[in-house]
Parts: sequence; structure tokens; C-alpha cells
Amino acid sequence: MNWKFWEKPKHDIEFIDTTRLVYQMHPVELAKPIRPHFYKNMMERQGEYKFAQCPGMIDLKNYGYIIPAWDDIHIMANKAGSVVHVGGGSRPSPFQKSRPMDAKIVDGVFQPEGVPLQVWHVGSPWHIFVHNKNVSAAVMPAFYHSPFLDDLYVYPGLVDYNEKFTVINFIFACKRPCEITIKVGTPLLQVLPFESKNLTAGYGPADQHQMDQSKSIFSSSKQFYRKYIMNEKKTSLEETNENIR
Repeated sequence: MNWKFWEKPKHDIEFIDTTRLVYQMHPVELAKPIRPHFYKNMMERQGEYKFAQCPGMIDLKNYGYIIPAWDDIHIMANKAGSVVHVGGGSRPSPFQKSRPMDAKIVDGVFQPEGVPLQVWHVGSPWHIFVHNKNVSAAVMPAFYHSPFLDDLYVYPGLVDYNEKFTVINFIFACKRPCEITIKVGTPLLQVLPFESKNLTAGYGPADQHQMDQSKSIFSSSKQFYRKYIMNEKKTSLEETNENIR
């Protein structure tokens, strides 16, 4: 008997390659060690990596996980419409084909320039399994990692993953005329897991103590926010070999 079935899950969240074709060559990655797509340009223009000096932006860039492209994705858009093709070369791609979605669902979210609004769905080989019922995930465009966001609008979503829903998809529309190839391994999506809790909120004028608090961040200490305010957010990642039977 396989006693693993009865074992407590090792991880809160697991990314499972249901095709068994990409997890070795292009696995899910931690966001933190991946350089932003503009790193080289910033170094050439300014001689230093100034982006790291903004703690809020760098915290978002470093948090969570990156889903890399599992195959080449070819995209062409002009005034007649857009075409999306997954794969390339002489052999057909083993992954799901791209398919158009009903654009009426997101009509008005942004205004394309020079191209009609066409929304594309590219199904991922990855599925997300959550073993803590209070863990959800924001599935976002990888704002600081993906080099194609000038041309593509990637639709974000907030997903409550559970035993009944494990799907993650790449859903986008072309912003303007373009002809691009998202190469396999390119950062495609960023997954930001969080613990779902009931929060309460309020609003109103500040009292004297709150006024003082709002001014307390101003200090002569270098990198005051990073040193004294910013919380460390830890995520880990390891290969789950026991899923391969």
C-alpha cells in the first residue's frame, strides 16, 4: 500500500506540471532572484541599479513565484485582428492551443490603439494545488519581469484555489499593432499567494496621534523604511518528486 496518500501535505501550495514536460527544463521559479527585464538598460543608462532603492516596488518584484513560458508563443496583431500560435518548428506543440475568448467580458478595461479588441486564452500545463484552505493567490502579469507588457495587456485575477479548482491560464489582449515571440522560459505570470482572512476597514479624519504617526517615517536614517518598517516576506520552492509515480 502507498502510505503517502495519508501523509500530511508537505507544502501549503504546490505547482504541478500535469503534462510532465516542463517541470525539469522550465520549472516554476522564485521571483526574488530573477532580474527585472529592464536591469541591463538601467545599468547602461544610469550606471547603477536604482530600482532597488524603492522598497515597495522591489518588495513586489521579489514576492511570490514566476510561471515561465512553457513553449514559444507567437503573436501578431494589426488593424485586421490578431493571431496567436503556441509552439514552433516542424513538430506541433504538445501544449494547449491558444483560443479566443469573448471580448465583451472585458470591454472597456483598456483601449487598444490600432487593433481591435481580441482576448486570447492560453491554457497552462501548470495546476496549483493548495493544501491550506486559507491560502489564495493573486495571478498577475509579471510587471517587473516580463519584457512584453508594452504590447500586451495581461488580465490579472484573484483565485481561491482548492481541491475543486487548480487551473492557471495566461489571458491577454494586444494593446497595439505588434509582431512578437515570447520565447520559452520567459517570465509569463507572477503568482502572489496570501492567507485569506476576514479584515475590517474604516475611514475618517486623523486624530493627533495618527497625525504624528503619519509623519514619523521622515528620518535622517538611510533607507529608514527598509530598515525599520518593511516586513520580510518569505517564500520557498523545491521540486516535489513524490508526485511522479
